[in-house]
Amino acid sequence: MPIYTIVNEIEQLKNVSKLDFAPSIRRWSVEERWYEEDYVNGSLSSSYKPLDSKALLKHFNGALVQPLNALLLFQKPITKNSIEYINDTIKILEVSRLSKQNSTVREFDKIKSFIDSVVERLHVEGNCLVQLVFAHGDFCPANILITRSGIRVVDWEGATFRSVLFDFYSYFFYRPGCRNVPVSQVGFEINQALPFFISSIAKKAPEISHNLLNLEKVYRWMYYIEQVCVEVKREMTYTQLNLKDYIIRYIDAFNKYEEISSGYSDPLITHEQRPHG
Repeated sequence: MPIYTIVNEIEQLKNVSKLDFAPSIRRWSVEERWYEEDYVNGSLSSSYKPLDSKALLKHFNGALVQPLNALLLFQKPITKNSIEYINDTIKILEVSRLSKQNSTVREFDKIKSFIDSVVERLHVEGNCLVQLVFAHGDFCPANILITRSGIRVVDWEGATFRSVLFDFYSYFFYRPGCRNVPVSQVGFEINQALPFFISSIAKKAPEISHNLLNLEKVYRWMYYIEQVCVEVKREMTYTQLNLKDYIIRYIDAFNKYEEISSGYSDPLITHEQRPHG
């Protein structure tokens, strides 16, 4: 790993240490490529298991909304043109090794087709001014610990500015993507949790809340693209991991969610699935 990558990661972790639910970085050595954080002793969030929706929503609304709000307010939001931001995000596909290996060409074609379908919808909505906020980047039950001191969130290596609902959707779509929870169940949970989450934002960041209410579906589609591109980047960085099937499961979950969501009867089908003639 290049020195500048190590430096950036350490600086990011030093910054994140200011959050009371994140571990503090104690010692580090750029030259030797290591750092030491607080040891966090706790159990995995109970929602790591496929809980029923009532228990999961109680846990989310009671324990997780506060850290999500703190992340939104941690640094000043960045205002971006939606199309410009997405075009920058999908550049990772141009250098993905998935497109260059015979064994993964079919999967890459499906990934690219899905991304193209979402981009088409964003273009129909037109150029929107969207908010990017500081996000954990992998806000899922596997990275959330319950300790005697409350919630602690670990694994901040992917923290950066992303669309406002990135961490919110990451938490819920982790369930069908990694835990095989039915998308219909997750869709119900999102529909229950999202209004509460937006309402909680309105108390301290009314401009973000107002923007979300006006552009809710834009932010959802932006998240789809961001999440797929995050996984593509991971697949390139961690060459020993085989993430292509994992990415496809996410895409299938996104398509299913669009299909069953009220008011959105047209799923984000890929080009290869579109009827001809």
